[in-house]
Amino acid sequence: MKTATTLVIAVLALAAAATALAGGDRVPAKVSLELGPAVGLFKGKVSADDSACYAGRKVRIVRISGDDVRVGKTYTKINGHYKVQTTETSGDWIAKVKHETLAGVDCKGAQSKVRSAG
Repeated sequence: MKTATTLVIAVLALAAAATALAGGDRVPAKVSLELGPAVGLFKGKVSADDSACYAGRKVRIVRISGDDVRVGKTYTKINGHYKVQTTETSGDWIAKVKHETLAGVDCKGAQSKVRSAG
């Protein structure tokens, strides 16, 4: 009986550990968006507490005036900074990064504040 109880406790402990590892804590991220100085230039920074969540992160620039349309995409540098030149001249835009797992780290997605021009 003692062996069966010990076995049940061990199985429950392993299940709890597996659940904790699978769910894991997501690392929060932030993304900023600035316009210019050149027309159509978007730049900003992805920041997070873990460098895996800002280095090499794919950033999408989305025009939100009317239908949402991706107008540019790029990847961040090792320090989290990015910039992308587009043909956009006026509108309202946001920068987005999607939730993804990078280098074994579960990184949350993020969206910038809206920036407008024109």
